[in-house]
Amino acid sequence: VFYVMLAKGSHLPHGMTTDEEKETVSIFEGENFIGRNSKECNVVVRHLSVSQRHCKLTVKGKKGYITDLNSKNGVFLHQ
Repeated sequence: VFYVMLAKGSHLPHGMTTDEEKETVSIFEGENFIGRNSKECNVVVRHLSVSQRHCKLTVKGKKGYITDLNSKNGVFLHQ
């Protein structure tokens, strides 16, 4: 299971869970979309710095891949 850091107050769709203390969301096998559009993204972040469809996180086994979907502000990884 991979985790994504979210800002406080982010909206989580049905079926997703968050740990209030750590501000994380579990990301599961397959494609996961992050953005402001609740109809197209399974992780919704309601902030103007986030594009409607900001990025795609693909999980394959123990590896995760992130693809910027031409977002205005880009994608940054903390390692």
